[in-house]
Amino acid sequence: MISSVGILITWIAFLNLLVILFINKRNLYESLVRINLFLHFLLFCILEIALFLDDFSLNYIANYSASSTPPLYKFASLWGSLDGSILLWNLVLSFYFYLYIKIYKKNNELYDIKIFSLIIIFFNGFTIFSSSPFAGCIQLASVGCADFTLLPFQNLVESLSGRGPNPLLQNHPLMAIHPPILYIGYVGLVLPFVIATSELINKNKNEEWIKIAEKSTYMPWVFLTAGISLGAAWSYEVLGWGGYWAWDPVENVSFIPWLLATAFLHSAKTQIKEFTLLNWNYALSCLMFLSVIFGTFITRSGVLISVHAFSNGNIGTYLIIGLTFFTLLFLIIGIKNIEYFQSSSKVTNFFGRTGFFVANNLLLAGSAIVVFIGTIYPLFYETIYSKQITIGRSFYDILVGPILLLLIYLMIFSTKITKNKIINSIKTINNFYIKYLRKKPKIALTGMNPHCESFENKSEEDKIISPAIKQLKKRKIIVSGPFPADTIFLEKNYKKFNVIVGMYHDQVLTPIKTIYGFDAINITLGLPFLRITPDHGPNESMLGKNKSNPQSLINALTFLDKN
Repeated sequence: MISSVGILITWIAFLNLLVILFINKRNLYESLVRINLFLHFLLFCILEIALFLDDFSLNYIANYSASSTPPLYKFASLWGSLDGSILLWNLVLSFYFYLYIKIYKKNNELYDIKIFSLIIIFFNGFTIFSSSPFAGCIQLASVGCADFTLLPFQNLVESLSGRGPNPLLQNHPLMAIHPPILYIGYVGLVLPFVIATSELINKNKNEEWIKIAEKSTYMPWVFLTAGISLGAAWSYEVLGWGGYWAWDPVENVSFIPWLLATAFLHSAKTQIKEFTLLNWNYALSCLMFLSVIFGTFITRSGVLISVHAFSNGNIGTYLIIGLTFFTLLFLIIGIKNIEYFQSSSKVTNFFGRTGFFVANNLLLAGSAIVVFIGTIYPLFYETIYSKQITIGRSFYDILVGPILLLLIYLMIFSTKITKNKIINSIKTINNFYIKYLRKKPKIALTGMNPHCESFENKSEEDKIISPAIKQLKKRKIIVSGPFPADTIFLEKNYKKFNVIVGMYHDQVLTPIKTIYGFDAINITLGLPFLRITPDHGPNESMLGKNKSNPQSLINALTFLDKN
């Protein structure tokens, strides 16, 4: 009975999606999308009920659940193998379809509805024509079910007991939490794909598409991050690798879209503010989703061996067809928008905020490419040489490790400079001078870029530093700049000022060491108390000789004594 009901509702949901695909009435599709979500939620509930009723007339339950399975893991059995996991996948897709029309849809065009419905039809089609969790058992095995039917109202046989889920999937509570969270992140990357392709297929482009795509990526990114982290914790607890990450192929294919999504969230801001990187952002917004289909192929097809993977039937071929189709859609729309991409502003300020974002994207994309190559190389090797090989963690540690270290350094180096930060810092310095040194200081500000270059008034000097200086002058603070960092520390220049404020650490550290040597001291401002420390750092002439120069410590104590 449950088998027939589930199959019929699956067909109804599929027909409803076909209506959404071909209908052109704007006032009707929203109701149909709601119906689609309801039907998929109903299917989810029916399968859970069947699991708890131990309905072993269903092929899926007979093979992947058992009467003795604890309730928590019986609930999680729904996504413990291929057929049920695709059902959960379709439910999450349906949720995002509804979320899209309620929050992210900003126009009256129907391209986005067509593309979204086509994607859900693709994944629903597999459960209709190949492998459904509601398939009825028509031939018993010694334990479980040996053969099944995808048709309703058949004479089904029922196993006395089920095989139960994989033992690895029922010995830790994270199995009930990790996959749904990962799916919410993984599947959610369909949103920027739909937004980008549907807007660029439209002749009357809405330049706000990048803002909508960026906004839609945050939720999937957060859940994908959480899902990957929980998966790492599960691996550490259950698999006994002695670590959280082993560069397993299935781990890799969840990491690739995370890297691309992280890159997109950074580069999208550049397009929003400066109308640049248009083609790059379009590519990232689509590659995120295409990498999800690729990852699903790796996980579900069985082409690579992984403790996380499971496969059944012909889904590998099915996913390759879908990946090819949606890749062609991405490329065709991209080719038709070459003129639009050519209207993108050029990146000229490589040492400013835009430059940092470009470098950030190159490192993230480079990491994704390395992980992708390491993941698929064994497939090509086996195809050519008929031998199996595996790519060990040393490959990834050697190639990806340095890239991610550079990325961390870039994150530290590219801390955002704002007008308010500059104003507050200069006010703090000015108040310190007046309170402790009893005079108003003459303050110089360096530029962000090496020679204070500017192109079309888009540099940090034009947009941030100069406006901050104007506001400070209105407050009667003696401040000048921005000055090139490579000349302000010449003796004839720096002696005109009491204070020189740099935009980042290394811009002023080297000149101070060169000019003042051991006489320099560190003063930390902005605290409730005055903190003075000796200057620090290695001195080559003293290394390995058990020597030190106390002059900076003496100067620090002298300053404290006077103040």
